[in-house]
Amino acid sequence: MKKVLIIVLTLVSYLNGYAQNDYEYGILGGFNNRNERVVANGISASAGEGGVFIGLFIDMKISEAISIQPEIQYVATFIENNTSNSIVIPIVGKYHFSDKFSIHVGPVLDIILDGTPLNEFGLGIAIGAGYDITDDLFITSRYSLGLTNRLNTDFATSGFSTQIDFFQVGLGYRF
Repeated sequence: MKKVLIIVLTLVSYLNGYAQNDYEYGILGGFNNRNERVVANGISASAGEGGVFIGLFIDMKISEAISIQPEIQYVATFIENNTSNSIVIPIVGKYHFSDKFSIHVGPVLDIILDGTPLNEFGLGIAIGAGYDITDDLFITSRYSLGLTNRLNTDFATSGFSTQIDFFQVGLGYRF
């Protein structure tokens, strides 16, 4: 939990210290699907669980068409009457095709908060799109492909691997 707090405080400090005035911040939330991909001896299987996410973001304009949007999200995934909790930290670059439509790509760090046999830290790459309904209200969709093997080294050296992917559809509001 100390690691999560340090990451959150570092991100907030960075966002507060951002010198340009050309930024927007807000809240977003929506549906989250977490998918665990398991590969063992060339055979793969996956299982997905649905849930919700809520988070904060800041959208910092670099140019008229490009911005960077760091986020911090709390994700709750519901698995057979249990809840799995994670913190997800995407930092996506956004390319704005028009005033309304943008595509997103960038790294994602996720931290599993519950006790788990998996490694709690994971790294992925996200790709997605957004559409501005109004100046303040927008929808977004994103897929994050897990790149890190989440199994400990004992299993990883024996040909087993597990990655965690996320798919999100959300609604956001800029303040």
